[in-house]
Amino acid sequence: MDPLQRLSNVWNWLPAFRAVAESENLPVASKKLNISTSALSRTVRLLEEDLGQPLFDRVGRRLVLNYKGAALLTTLRDSMRVISESIAEVTSTAMSGPVRIASPGSFMPIFVLPALRLLKQRYPQLRPVLEWVMPAEIAHHLVTGTLDLVLTDQSVQLSDELVADLLFKVTYGVYCGDGHPLYDRAGGDIDPAALEEYEFVAPPGMADHWPAHVERKIGILTTILSTGVELCGRGDFLAVLPDVVAQLPHHFAPLRRLPFETCTPVPMYAIRRRSLAEPSATEAAVTAIRETIETSALDRGKADGHAWSGSR
Repeated sequence: MDPLQRLSNVWNWLPAFRAVAESENLPVASKKLNISTSALSRTVRLLEEDLGQPLFDRVGRRLVLNYKGAALLTTLRDSMRVISESIAEVTSTAMSGPVRIASPGSFMPIFVLPALRLLKQRYPQLRPVLEWVMPAEIAHHLVTGTLDLVLTDQSVQLSDELVADLLFKVTYGVYCGDGHPLYDRAGGDIDPAALEEYEFVAPPGMADHWPAHVERKIGILTTILSTGVELCGRGDFLAVLPDVVAQLPHHFAPLRRLPFETCTPVPMYAIRRRSLAEPSATEAAVTAIRETIETSALDRGKADGHAWSGSR
């Protein structure tokens, strides 16, 4: 049978199934949908007969969702949310409501928070929600709608539903803090082999973009970049850090960049779902972030006497 024809057969039964699955109680679900319990029970049975699979276990007078029913409920919730959001986008005349944004923690105060100030000035009815996400889960959260926009310098497998906007290229360096044996030698000649003598604080899976073919000692693993900066700043560990983060003022002595160019620049992307709205809230957020990055580049260029390495 054609997939669309198969879907049309069960389409009208799915809201009833969801109501029963979420309550596991026919009287409660019938009140919610304003239909009789007998009609609701018949609808559930029609759906199960069409699928050829029981979706509930009958325990006395109770309906208990089984694992196949739970799988269908999860997919149905996601699908109904996507449809609801698409209808809202098509019919909306103004940007309002939540826009869920995730970003590496240490980039949040540099680019995202100033950008959100711009965004709120332009669209007061938008309500940014700041989140955190594991790199491996980015695509899933964007496609299912639990996130709307993610800034990341990690590799993400994109589906046709997602769009990646290149924001700038992140440069990385090897840093140490005051008290580290290499701190006072940062401006001079250092044998590259010296790095092999000292431990690094690093994220799991080479997420700091250290070359996979170059050996190093890992003393502490952390998924939180700000923790890595802190441990590096105390002088106990080396760390591979984004230059724009490492060169911010810290409550400890300034970090020193060692004269090693072991890491190539890495693109920072803003990843979002394709949108039917023009403009969408996520597109407006990306525009505000771009403007913040450009302002930061100009300010840094004035301070250092050269332009920053940001690019589109």
